[in-house]
Amino acid sequence: MREDDFDLGELIWIDFEFENDEKGTLHPAIVLQDQGDIIAVLSGTSVPTPEHLLVRNEMFTSFRVSPYCIEHENARTIKHETYFQLEIVRGVKSDKIKSRIGRLNPDRLEELLARCAMRSWFSSDRTEQNDASQWDLICWVRNEHDSSTHIGLEDLNLGVVVGKLKNGNLLILRECDILDGSVNSLTFFSSELPSNDITHLTLESKPTTISSEQINFVIGRLSEHDISKIRELPYIKFSKDNKGELGKPKDSSLIGKIVCLENNKEKPFLVVGNDKHHFYAYEGSTKEQSLSKQDFSCDLPGFQEMIYFDINATPIVQNLHTRRFIIDSLGKKDLERLHSSRIVKSLKSLNR
Repeated sequence: MREDDFDLGELIWIDFEFENDEKGTLHPAIVLQDQGDIIAVLSGTSVPTPEHLLVRNEMFTSFRVSPYCIEHENARTIKHETYFQLEIVRGVKSDKIKSRIGRLNPDRLEELLARCAMRSWFSSDRTEQNDASQWDLICWVRNEHDSSTHIGLEDLNLGVVVGKLKNGNLLILRECDILDGSVNSLTFFSSELPSNDITHLTLESKPTTISSEQINFVIGRLSEHDISKIRELPYIKFSKDNKGELGKPKDSSLIGKIVCLENNKEKPFLVVGNDKHHFYAYEGSTKEQSLSKQDFSCDLPGFQEMIYFDINATPIVQNLHTRRFIIDSLGKKDLERLHSSRIVKSLKSLNR
């Protein structure tokens, strides 16, 4: 069949000649691009993608179309919900196309083209995908690629651009598993993201360097609310332009200050004492213990979860000349409670 060109978003019946098909079995398909003798399409099936084959989630893996989403041109249309697999774009000869069904309505076509799989496929024809700006959510790949390389859904990684180096490389916060994140990793959910097929995204708190050639495409800029959360991350807030504090404290005491260290900005420490050469602190945790009157819970800037400090154990000893950055301080009541604690009194008595 070949009368006119096939348009983006048009639905057609095709004999794909799949191995398990009976001869002449027709499947619906969505046209992505008319390339002349070859038509690039997504194939449809009435069976949802099995859970074990999903990449990220169902919306990331497939595109669901109901009969009500189609502007009909042919009496023979789809009769039920159909799932179009986004992982594989098939090239079929135009003579395998048996008839036209209709076309996706404009809203559904726009939704399809916004899916990451489609943006990745169409990005091979464009060059502007490398033009990422600070605070853009991007899709990137582990290795630099060219337009002839197929990029599968599992190869697509997400990240947020937080800076650009003089050599053109980018600093990004890359995604991590929600269970593997540090105490100050950030998780965003679908309503907070400029995407229609990402249900959640957890970002590492420490920037990683990638080249601009590793960017597959730019998804969109984060909201100002989400940007403000990232700005509070210690690795971002205490950049090389903020040298922090070194040696003798700038104020009368470090006690009650919550700090992070230059070589480990992912962990907060509650300082309980210091002498001429050291300061003593407890590392914070997101795991709530059975809190006693001696323990503290803090909602810290740059940390998405509540941080707990258990001061019943032995404190960690740090060199006073280890560069530190003050994240926050205990409030008045908690500071009074800390000064009356056993550990603070003990450290003060040793330094008299």
